[in-house]
Amino acid sequence: MKQIKRVVMAAALALTATLAFPLFSAGAQAADTAKCGTYYSYVQQGGLYVQSSSGSSGKQLVAPKTGHKVSSCVADSTYIYYTAASTKGTSSSLYRVKPDGTGKKRIAKISAKNVTLLDAGNDTVYYSITTKSGKVNTRRYGISKGRSYSVKTDFVGDQYCNGYLVGTPKTTAGKAASLYTVRGLTNDYVRVSRNCVAYRILNNKIYFVESSAANTVRAVKYCDLNGGNIRTLATNIKNVNLKKVVPDKTSLYYISSKTAGTVYGYNFSTKKKTKLLSGLSSKATVTPLGSTVVVQNPKKKFYTIPESAGKAVQQGSLGSGTVTNIIGKTYFKKTGSRYSLGTLTE
Repeated sequence: MKQIKRVVMAAALALTATLAFPLFSAGAQAADTAKCGTYYSYVQQGGLYVQSSSGSSGKQLVAPKTGHKVSSCVADSTYIYYTAASTKGTSSSLYRVKPDGTGKKRIAKISAKNVTLLDAGNDTVYYSITTKSGKVNTRRYGISKGRSYSVKTDFVGDQYCNGYLVGTPKTTAGKAASLYTVRGLTNDYVRVSRNCVAYRILNNKIYFVESSAANTVRAVKYCDLNGGNIRTLATNIKNVNLKKVVPDKTSLYYISSKTAGTVYGYNFSTKKKTKLLSGLSSKATVTPLGSTVVVQNPKKKFYTIPESAGKAVQQGSLGSGTVTNIIGKTYFKKTGSRYSLGTLTE
């Protein structure tokens, strides 16, 4: 895989309006829930809670709410990272703590109050700052170096995983774009694809769709986070709304561009298409949450889909809430600023 240093991001690279980025939500985890080893953490009412993934027992308040408010968290394989702002101040602090509540340490002061953590891994923490004017600035913090750096990319639809940043150059209408990945604090870009029209990070892999023309799907592929080991999963997938595609290890799930509200599964091994759900709202979504594929029908029900393209399993009622994350068999449903936890049906 060719390494490209200080790549000049050509504005001429482009996409059609129907395939516009960002195509998928960024990151494998939501910014306010995270997994660390066998534990999960979540932010609720200004506190950071850690819980065993085996169930609802053992809930522990790791970062107390007194005097400051925790705003977001991410995790790597060892630590949970979180931001906390003084209830009276204008700055935030970046902390890390082990999931058992030990090893708590403040590792940086951030001169902004509205901070959202995006990802942690490979000695790097990505975060964004929202200014009073509403502008969002993305930065990365080098833990061992003890300093913050700008994110030197011109990407759209940025996605992060384990210290990697994946994205495409800014585009105008008309053509597919090159897809790049860059690790941690480096500025060495690896080009994953020259003709990418869709991409997603899932299970520490980059899944992407290549097209030979603006509206012709050529292949669905995946590779490692560093851009290596590219493999083809499926070719000639037609009538797919590329904004609503979820690949996993064995299947491709999508909402058809011709039949809104109908979810299909395409099995890579058998090369067969199966209708999984129909009669959903035209605003229904297909999303990877953790290692689970989820269909959400706004204000109604949500469903999960097994790895093979089999039947979808009806789960809880959404109401006005949204399922934001699934870790193990536990799901998080967010309604306003509050989380409720539930257990997935077998």
